[in-house]
Amino acid sequence: VCEPSIIPGERTFSVSTPKNPRITQIIINPLDVNKFATSTITASIRDMAGNPIFEVTGEAQTNTMSFPFSLELVEGSETNGVWQGSWHNEDEYCQRYIITVTVTSVSGTSNVGLPFRQL
Repeated sequence: VCEPSIIPGERTFSVSTPKNPRITQIIINPLDVNKFATSTITASIRDMAGNPIFEVTGEAQTNTMSFPFSLELVEGSETNGVWQGSWHNEDEYCQRYIITVTVTSVSGTSNVGLPFRQL
């Protein structure tokens, strides 16, 4: 058991990227994903110039592993929508646990990294 423990269940994070396209919210469900379980990442993203978003990717970094994943549009449009993906945890995260979301459109590339544990 990691100490202090990770907050259980679904967690919502308001975020802000300084450049376009803009990531405004990330939901992680569950944040305290067990080993050999899956966590879903949902991101609200808007391209302020109205350019379509053509790629949203994520990465979960744990103690000794990295888990890349893709997010797909589930609500809204390619210029202003909600994107969702998931990753399957196969590692412990007592020392390192970081979720990163990266979005790309004609306007450029933005990313948000949420560190929950980092030694």
